[in-house]
Amino acid sequence: MATNTPTRTHLGVKNRIKHEGFARILLDTAVESTTEASNSRQTFEIKRSEKLHRVLQYNWIMCPIGLICCFFVSYNAVSRYLLIQTIIDYSNWWTPDTFICVVLGVASHLIQPFPFGYSLGVCWPISPFEYKTKPKTRDFKSLNFCLVTRGENFEVGYTTVLHTISNWQELRLIDPRITFHLVLDNRLPATLLGQIPDFVKLLIVPSSFKPPVALYKARALEYARITAGYGPDDWVLHLDEETQIDAYATQTCLDFIERGDRHFGMGTIFYNSEGHWENPFLTVGELSRITEDFGRFRLPFKLHARPTLGWVHGSFILVKGEIENTVGWDTDCLAEDFWFGLRAANKGYKFGWLEAIAREQPPRSVRDVCAQRRRWCAGIWSTGEPLARLSYAACFVYFAGIGHVIWVVFFKETPILIPRWLFVWGILHCSESLWSAITSTIAQDYDAGNIPVMKMVWHVILTFILSPVFGLMECAVVIYAIFSPPKRFHVVKKV
Repeated sequence: MATNTPTRTHLGVKNRIKHEGFARILLDTAVESTTEASNSRQTFEIKRSEKLHRVLQYNWIMCPIGLICCFFVSYNAVSRYLLIQTIIDYSNWWTPDTFICVVLGVASHLIQPFPFGYSLGVCWPISPFEYKTKPKTRDFKSLNFCLVTRGENFEVGYTTVLHTISNWQELRLIDPRITFHLVLDNRLPATLLGQIPDFVKLLIVPSSFKPPVALYKARALEYARITAGYGPDDWVLHLDEETQIDAYATQTCLDFIERGDRHFGMGTIFYNSEGHWENPFLTVGELSRITEDFGRFRLPFKLHARPTLGWVHGSFILVKGEIENTVGWDTDCLAEDFWFGLRAANKGYKFGWLEAIAREQPPRSVRDVCAQRRRWCAGIWSTGEPLARLSYAACFVYFAGIGHVIWVVFFKETPILIPRWLFVWGILHCSESLWSAITSTIAQDYDAGNIPVMKMVWHVILTFILSPVFGLMECAVVIYAIFSPPKRFHVVKKV
């Protein structure tokens, strides 16, 4: 007798269809969610630089207020809770303990030769859209992106290069006069075969190329200069293998060239392209470089159109072809960027600031950081620039100052007596350090995107705590570099 009761087989088929349909819905939802997130991130990437500079253009309002607030917070916190073995004399301008405190405190200024350079620099108006409102007064023949890679890490290093140049196809559409050069040392590795777009010109430095003195990166730059044949109306944007440039920065370079009158441009570098906060200590170490860009690097460019001494960094610098050929790169200095900037400044060329952001990744290990800083310090020391050497020699006094603090806190039987003005001077330094931690950390986190506010606050705390530790390590590296300069060019490992 026939019945309408479904068999077990039929039930299994129905359940499977039901479950497969549910799984398909889940899969479609996940794909849609991923697509939306990808589109959202892509939109963010396009607008991130402009969005950041919409905020930074009000630095001349926000930063003075922030520094004043940091001063009062530091003054109250230190005077109430952190005055250990120290008494403030409100009636005298000089005490027996003042002299040694002043002598030891001088080191903090000599290490960064421009006193309170960060505070002055970060308060100086940024004006990111200044050039856009100016008429075009200068023509140019070409803007050449010049990316140099040593390529010791063949697999990882060249993967980094491919990631760096991944948006060059879009950037070349901004202006037909933009050209792209990839400079490699000795050979084209197999990992790059067929991976480089046709519009990118490969310049492979042959082992037979031996300029009079240039070594390492300077040798590759000198080869590129000679081979590319830059003319006086050409411009070169120098990049390291991990330096990522977006459309906003490219347009800023074009405006700088066509609407300005400077011969040499340099911009701020953030270190959040890869590995952002994976290692807090190393991330904080690179934040100090952002502080320098906002402060002692940018300020002299704005005030008198030249760098302090010769301090420029070797990536995200825009150089007129005339300077390339007049100065050249034929140097054996391990800090070829400092050498080049110093000579360009001494020849009277005018420097200006690029109000844009390039993005890199921080070093992956303390060993790489120490080797990198050691090379920089030894190279700058080798130039013989007196004030640069004095700033590095101040690291010896810095350690003496730390020893003095330890002696006062743990071994001296009676407290030291200092006048109020000296106490206020120290609080000014403390407030500057606090504000630099706040601005550099938040600016980089804001630029990275998708970082909650409370996490940013935690990052600021980490920066304020770890910065002195990293600074102490850097001072030790400086002293080591003076007595034992490196024999070769250390290449930092990339992601």
